[in-house]
Amino acid sequence: MDFENILFKSKQLTSQITGVYELSLSGFSGSDLTEMVGVALNLCSSLNSEIQGTIATAENAQPKSKVTMDERHQNSFAARLRLALAHSGMTQAALAWGIGVSQSTISALATGRVKGVGIERGAALSEALGVNLRWLMRGEGEMQPAKFLTHNNEV
Repeated sequence: MDFENILFKSKQLTSQITGVYELSLSGFSGSDLTEMVGVALNLCSSLNSEIQGTIATAENAQPKSKVTMDERHQNSFAARLRLALAHSGMTQAALAWGIGVSQSTISALATGRVKGVGIERGAALSEALGVNLRWLMRGEGEMQPAKFLTHNNEV
């Protein structure tokens, strides 16, 4: 990953845009400004390509896992709820219907507008989403509850 090249191109683009702005205030002709904007657009396109290439390289280097370690240990209840929703494939409306609350209640929880989640509501959410209650409520342990095998389960 070539972050130095991205930083260099970002500085070039910033300088070019600053130049366009300063020249527009100085009364330069429209054709001169158009040419400078064209250079800025080319720099922007080049920078975008560089960033996209870096992202693609980073994504290819990452292990293909549905949930990364960082995602498992989100810092807030709202972030963990959003992650659990995404992982489950449920919509806010479906989750709301499943636990008997309004979709706006789920939205308020998922955005952090409502901070206090009682144990009963937390338990209902974790059961509906299929996630560990301790993880959902406090960010402790694994997101997925442990699955215990019985004599009927195949390995």
